[in-house]
Amino acid sequence: MKVSKKAKMLIAVLLILNIGFGVYRFMYAPVPALSVDEVAMDPGAYEGTITIAGLTTNLYKDDNTLFGIKDMAELNCNNPYCKRPVLPIRFQGPLPILGDEVRVTGTFAKNGSNYYFNSEKLKVVQNHKLGG
Repeated sequence: MKVSKKAKMLIAVLLILNIGFGVYRFMYAPVPALSVDEVAMDPGAYEGTITIAGLTTNLYKDDNTLFGIKDMAELNCNNPYCKRPVLPIRFQGPLPILGDEVRVTGTFAKNGSNYYFNSEKLKVVQNHKLGG
C-alpha cells in the first residue's frame, strides 16, 4: 500500500501537535492540591514541596507572616461542634483575609514539637463570606 505525501505530512503534523499538547499539559497543568484534613493528621509524613487547599479562618495579629487555614469542608459545617484542625501557614507577603479560599505551595517545617507550613507561593481562589 502506497501512502501519499499529503497523508504522510498530515500524520507528521498530528504527531507533532499531540506531542506538543502532552508537553503543554505536563508543564502547565494545575498541581493537584491536598486538603488540610489530609495533611494535618501527620504533617511529618510529607516531604518536599506540596500544595494544600484550604479556607483562611485564623489571622494572627501578633505575627504578620502567619495565618491559619482549615479544610474546605468547614464551609458545609452547620453546627458549632465542627472542630477541624487549623493548619498554621507562614508566608512572606500580603496575607489573605478571613474567608479566602487559598492554595498554598511550600514545605512543612518544625518549631519545637509543632509543625507549620512554610508557603513559598499563595494563590487566593475566591472569598467566602464567613459570618455573614
